[in-house]
Amino acid sequence: MPAREARNYPEGALRWIQASGTGNWNTGSAAISGLMGFVQPGAAYTSAQTVQTVMERGSAHHHKVTQQPPGTVTFAYLQAVTANKPDPAQSSGVSTKQIHLELRSTVTEDPAVTAQYIRWHNCVKESESWVEGENGNQWTETYRYLSMVGPTASGYIA
Repeated sequence: MPAREARNYPEGALRWIQASGTGNWNTGSAAISGLMGFVQPGAAYTSAQTVQTVMERGSAHHHKVTQQPPGTVTFAYLQAVTANKPDPAQSSGVSTKQIHLELRSTVTEDPAVTAQYIRWHNCVKESESWVEGENGNQWTETYRYLSMVGPTASGYIA
């Protein structure tokens, strides 16, 4: 069996697209989508939910999700030559400017799969920073998202 590369961070291309007012996922043909940059080591996301155990006659019977707050995702990426920085849009029925994000990671471990995709829907930017560097300018951005899909073998933006 040939040796496989062991990776410990989701390097790849980070893309974005404006969110619609209904919160639906737009396809890659929607207006103003593009490459933000190439993700550096350290990308992270958090997600949580509150689960209560429902008892029946003194014994645990089943679980019930009672709260599912939004998660956060943070990326550090090298600024792309495209200079296609996100410009979140605010649509009818939405109180914040939102975008959808997609991380496309090359899958070198399995040549049958071209890439893995992780998507974060309805993202609102919480913070950003920029650092000039010898090997490329680096942006770090943190977003709060409503839902996440992936990793999958099919993407919508890339």
